[in-house]
Amino acid sequence: MMDQIYIYIYWGIPIVSLILSFGIFVILALSKKDKTIATFMLMVASMTMWSFSTLMMKMNITPGTLFWQRTMVAALMLIPYTGYIFFTVFIHMKRYTSLFFWGFLEVLMQVVNILGYTTISAQMVAVPYSPFIELQYTLGLGAYVSYVLIFALLLMCLFLAQKEYRKSRYMGGLKNIMIALFIIFIGIGANLAPVIGKWPLDFFAGSIASVFIMYAIYRNRVLELKFVITKAVIFTMLLTAITIGSIFAVNALISVFETLNTGLDNNLFILIVTFVSLLVFQPLFKVIYSLVDNLFYKEEKGREERISSFTHQIANNLVLSKISESLMGAVADVSGNPRNYLFLKDAESVNYSFYASSRKLESVSFEISPTHPFVLWFNQYDELINGKALDTNAFFKTMWDQDRRALNGILFETALPLKSNGKLIGILLMCHKDTHSIRDIPHTDQINMICMTASIAIANAILFEKAREEATIDALTNTYNHRYFMDQLIEVTSKSKTNNVSLALTGIDMFNVYNDLYGHYAGDTALTKLASKVKQIVGDNGIVCRYVGDIFAVILPNTDTKKAYDLMERIRVVIEQTSVSAPDESARSLTVSCGLCTYPTQANDDKLLLKNAGLALIEAKRGGRNKTVLYNSTISEDTKEGIALDENQLATVYALTATIDAKDHITFGHSQRVAKYATAIAEATGAKPSEIEIIRLASLLHDIGKIGVPENVLTKTSRLTTEEYETMKKHVDLSITIIKYLPSFSKVIPSVIGHHERWDGKGYPRKIAGEAIPFGARCIALADAFDAITSDRQYKINMDTEYAINEIKRNSGTQFDPELTEIFVELIASGKLIVEPTRTNIYTIDSFLERPVN
Repeated sequence: MMDQIYIYIYWGIPIVSLILSFGIFVILALSKKDKTIATFMLMVASMTMWSFSTLMMKMNITPGTLFWQRTMVAALMLIPYTGYIFFTVFIHMKRYTSLFFWGFLEVLMQVVNILGYTTISAQMVAVPYSPFIELQYTLGLGAYVSYVLIFALLLMCLFLAQKEYRKSRYMGGLKNIMIALFIIFIGIGANLAPVIGKWPLDFFAGSIASVFIMYAIYRNRVLELKFVITKAVIFTMLLTAITIGSIFAVNALISVFETLNTGLDNNLFILIVTFVSLLVFQPLFKVIYSLVDNLFYKEEKGREERISSFTHQIANNLVLSKISESLMGAVADVSGNPRNYLFLKDAESVNYSFYASSRKLESVSFEISPTHPFVLWFNQYDELINGKALDTNAFFKTMWDQDRRALNGILFETALPLKSNGKLIGILLMCHKDTHSIRDIPHTDQINMICMTASIAIANAILFEKAREEATIDALTNTYNHRYFMDQLIEVTSKSKTNNVSLALTGIDMFNVYNDLYGHYAGDTALTKLASKVKQIVGDNGIVCRYVGDIFAVILPNTDTKKAYDLMERIRVVIEQTSVSAPDESARSLTVSCGLCTYPTQANDDKLLLKNAGLALIEAKRGGRNKTVLYNSTISEDTKEGIALDENQLATVYALTATIDAKDHITFGHSQRVAKYATAIAEATGAKPSEIEIIRLASLLHDIGKIGVPENVLTKTSRLTTEEYETMKKHVDLSITIIKYLPSFSKVIPSVIGHHERWDGKGYPRKIAGEAIPFGARCIALADAFDAITSDRQYKINMDTEYAINEIKRNSGTQFDPELTEIFVELIASGKLIVEPTRTNIYTIDSFLERPVN
């Protein structure tokens, strides 16, 4: 009885160990492989080879006992090293130097074994007075060294396992891995005692350890391994049924053949029947395999097709929003979970901000900071984070309560990393459907594959967006550049067939002089500050671009002329009161001139809109700078030539007009507005460009003589006395006195000296009447009176345009040229000449910034 038990143990344990190891290997081979499965398969393969070589050795199969004994030793030495590899992968530990070191020692041990220094001799001999045989062998020095290294490696694995177990209890199966390592350690160690070593306890220990490790993996991959095992069982049952059925069929055919007595040799008939059954069995096997495969992998193939479709969708896509939409759709379809959130790294804040959701209208409000435990984990590991880890893993104990509440609020379950070139660019959070849903989200391996594929596409899209932004953003001012401006102007005007689109060109006044005085570095600082102010005021109402050099363009969609003018005036005043110098320097300010045109009322396409805005800007520069000019038909391209030809003379004019504006700030801008109205009248009559230019210059200089008028008279708020009025009238003669010392402007004298003459001859200083009054003087007289009525003065408030027009009409033929009066009234009534509001009120920067755009 004892002999029979010994035989069962002697042969049964190695055979069972071989069957168990091979079975585990097959199950793992049928499952979806990752690093954990692949490394465990190496360990199981070593154990399978160990069991197989032992059986071959005991049966003394060719090429002999010594060969199979050395093969067994080679497999035995591989088990601890492959176990160490599996263990480091299982606990996410990166020990590349250690793996290389032990790998080097493993190679040395295998070489020593091959050379015969571990086992000198080995043979199976009969036990005296017993039916049994046993192995007799002689060990070399290499065997003892190999055993020491094997035990050292196993002890190190046990030490690391215990250390990791203390700080990472959440890792399902780690305790089982520790038990398995300890069992292997005891099993191999038992061989050192001859009394115990003769029993196959090492195989028994190896089989038990395999079961524990398999259970550890099973705990982490319950759904998949259940699926694989069920498939294997059903397939085996069907295959067995077919095999048994085939055997019965063959036996039945043989029985029938024997009763027929055909004279054919039985052996030949059996061979023919066997061959035919094989021909029938092979396609039947394929059909059964296909049916089982379709039964179990129908959904799996559907998920694989969805992943393939997702890969094709993003393969040539560089639009981040479309890639993220495809990603969230694929994750929802593969996982069957509709609540997934994508967080992408913000380049400026470096936080991970919410970007997309599987449900289009669903979003979350929190961000993930760079110090968040999720980010720290993914920077170290590539493995996902389960919801259980928040409560069990010491790594996440440092999570702030507010971050924990945010995750609990969205019913968080799993987090997966999106990495590109080893850098974390995004995080995918998967959440429960509701509070009653299962905690384990399935198919995380496939979702992880989707994330890896998406990471590459997202990284490329981000790089593309950055490159495109750099191609459209001006590096100095952080506004859009000229190229982007031209594209947007075409796009906005083409889409706004009926809606207004206003374009403002804003040029910095005398910027070349500022650069020459303070240097280009200071000029760059000024450009940056002014661009920032313009962007701040415009906000979402328009697009700010750097058109060229010191000129900014502001595209204002769905904005009429009045709203655009108010906005540009706010910008002009704010810039005028803004210091553009460095913080450690004395305050310096600049002014800007703005040219404004509106589509489609003043231009019928983008080219004409840009051209007219440019002409309005030139007019603003010529008209004294620091002002906003609305484009109208009276502004022509001739103005561009005039300013180019007479830059030095114009600088003198601006200096003189600035002098009178400084002395009488109530009438600030009066000369520029008079110039605009007077030149509009002259152009409407068909006057030559050269004559219009003279009228414009005369308008700017017509009140220059007020420099010599006493300030108490000039700024008096009540009615002037007769004596004071006579003093005021002398400003005309004083203007001529000043102008005559400027030979280049001698042609403006007739218009300046006659602008207070009346059509009926009751004016001053020469009391001439009718057409004896110079043409330019008559135009200026109309413009001067109109602006005086519509502007604030010391002694009156401004009147509206309708009142002013009525006054002009009432005095037509007495004070004003009746023909020119009719032309002037028509220009205003038709909208060809836009009346500029007075600019005597002074606003603070804060008031302009706070005032909304109407």
